[in-house]
Amino acid sequence: MKKIELIKNIEKRYLPKRFFRRRKNKIEKSYQSEIEKAKREGDKKKVEELKSNLNYDLWVIEEEQEINFTKRLKEKATRLRVAHPAFFDEKGELSDYYMKADFGGVYFTSKGVKKIRDAIRDEERWIMEKRAHFIRWIASLTGLIGALTGLFAVILR
Repeated sequence: MKKIELIKNIEKRYLPKRFFRRRKNKIEKSYQSEIEKAKREGDKKKVEELKSNLNYDLWVIEEEQEINFTKRLKEKATRLRVAHPAFFDEKGELSDYYMKADFGGVYFTSKGVKKIRDAIRDEERWIMEKRAHFIRWIASLTGLIGALTGLFAVILR
């Protein structure tokens, strides 16, 4: 009956959450009216078919969200120069860190999300520690300059 139209250009940079939420709401509303109509007619088979189609369409949207989320994590990891989890295992099959989407595409499993998030956090922590060390020196130099300025002001007076 009604099949949702997949995103024509999956390679869009970032699709906001509201984009998926709007699509979900639109699909749910369109199916709800048809399900109510089928219930009034007493056609249980059609009601079950419509509910099944609705669940499939919502599942496709959830997979698109996961692909979008995976893309964001990978871009952040690339920007921080963090290694991505292995795509294939020793057998040449898709590793435990990825799952293949029904309509094409690949996204992280919860295990993959955890691994890449931990690596990103470690890298960000290292960057913050490096900056904190630098900021400590800047604060010390600022204090020294202030003390020297005060000393010269007292001496020249």
